[in-house]
Amino acid sequence: MLSENPKGVSVYHQIVLKHKKRDEIFSHLSKNNIGIAIHYPIPIHRQPLYKNLGYNLPISEKFSNEVVSLPSYPGLEDDDVKVVCEKINEVLI
Repeated sequence: MLSENPKGVSVYHQIVLKHKKRDEIFSHLSKNNIGIAIHYPIPIHRQPLYKNLGYNLPISEKFSNEVVSLPSYPGLEDDDVKVVCEKINEVLI
């Protein structure tokens, strides 16, 4: 179980994983019918409104290439979490 802030209750809107093998993880989970998303594939400094300003943000670039959002919703059962973890481990181990 993820820890919560004692002053509130989390809605677990996003459970984010950062890994260099993000694309492999995404592909493998997708092939196994596990919902997975890349919420921010283009860093803000490369968005149309900002790209002409010439910012160089290497950390933002790195994160945009390595983060992926794992399944997270109120009905997610422990067994579902185990399957997601097993499929991620198939890529990483």
